[in-house]
Amino acid sequence: MQVTVRVTARSRRPGIVQQGDGSLHVRVTAPAEGGRANAAVIAALARHFGVPKQAVAIVRGHTNRQKVVEIAREGVTMRNKPWRVVAIVAMAGWLVAGQALAATTKDKEGLLALGAKAPGFALQDVVTLREWSLKDWADKEVLVVMFICRHCPYVQRVKGGLAQLGRDYADKDVGIAAISSNDPKAIPEDSPGKLKGMALEEGFVFPLLFDETQKVAAAYTALCTPDIFVFDAQRRLVYRGQFDDARPGNRSPVTGQDVRAAIEAVLAGQPVSSNQRPSVGCGIKWQPGREPAYTRR
Repeated sequence: MQVTVRVTARSRRPGIVQQGDGSLHVRVTAPAEGGRANAAVIAALARHFGVPKQAVAIVRGHTNRQKVVEIAREGVTMRNKPWRVVAIVAMAGWLVAGQALAATTKDKEGLLALGAKAPGFALQDVVTLREWSLKDWADKEVLVVMFICRHCPYVQRVKGGLAQLGRDYADKDVGIAAISSNDPKAIPEDSPGKLKGMALEEGFVFPLLFDETQKVAAAYTALCTPDIFVFDAQRRLVYRGQFDDARPGNRSPVTGQDVRAAIEAVLAGQPVSSNQRPSVGCGIKWQPGREPAYTRR
């Protein structure tokens, strides 16, 4: 796995881009002064890898063009060449599970299969503190379950679209539940209080539920954020995959077209297309010892 970091001019758009070969290209807009550029690099990498900023350190060099970046918690080292950093990341331990680098459901084994029944849950909404379970949507023709969080750039990129999806289907035969399963001890930004702030800021009209034990994420074989599931009236899985083509750093519009197409097919009594693009995002941050076996397959 390669991670490429580019410190760009202000005219370039910053962001984190998932390449077709699985590598990450991280573009950071920064001024010419090294100190501020270093801070920008640290902030961007810490946010993406889901670690505190103090876990990322510039250990050599003082300018944009010469750095060594270390992410202490993951043991990742990035050695700069002029304007380009190429790091070889050890594919071992929890990196393999998609805990730090971008994770995807593509080619994964052991995931919840199409046609499988929706696993049950009883989780508390971070805003109202009300407990929700599948029976609360028993009268809905469609149920959408979305695994999201706050810190992840992939969720940040589409969060407005998630909110719009909720508003567009609020008066239709569609139930929507968002679930956050990340360990808040590892990612304080994904604590219930911070999640409540996001739900209120974005105007979510669906519950944002906190999966404290991470048992629900494991039951759904959730792998990343966002990871989206659509179930029919019998609560059989008919779609599992991406929200749309929007990614951090690309210019694809946030439309939710993939999820909307699945919802509309179910509402119309039509089969959902089997051409489903895999989810991609930040790996679920599992509590020590709770990482499911499917994440390593």
